[in-house]
Amino acid sequence: MLAEGDILALGGDFHVGKTPLSTDAAVCIIRGLPWCGLKTSPRPAIVFDLESHPDSYKRNVLRSAAQYLVKPPDVPQELDAYLGVVPTTTTLTPRP
Repeated sequence: MLAEGDILALGGDFHVGKTPLSTDAAVCIIRGLPWCGLKTSPRPAIVFDLESHPDSYKRNVLRSAAQYLVKPPDVPQELDAYLGVVPTTTTLTPRP
C-alpha cells in the first residue's frame, strides 16, 4: 500500500510492462480510482521513466485514461513526467 509521499519503484527487463503498469497506477491515483483493488485519493503524481520515449509514454497515459473513461491528466498540474530514453548499448569503462 502506498501512502502520500511514498515512492513506487519498478525494475525489470525491457518490454515486460513496467510503463503500462506505472501509467495505470498514475491515472488511477490522479483520478482517485481504485487501483489493483486498493482505494486511492485524488492527488497529483510525479513519474520518472528513463526508458520510454515521450510519444510512447503519452500513448500509454491516454490508453489508461480511456480504459477508465476518465479525462487524461493535465500536464504538469496533475502529472509531472520526467522522461528520457536510456541507450541500450552503453558501455562502462572501469576506473583505474
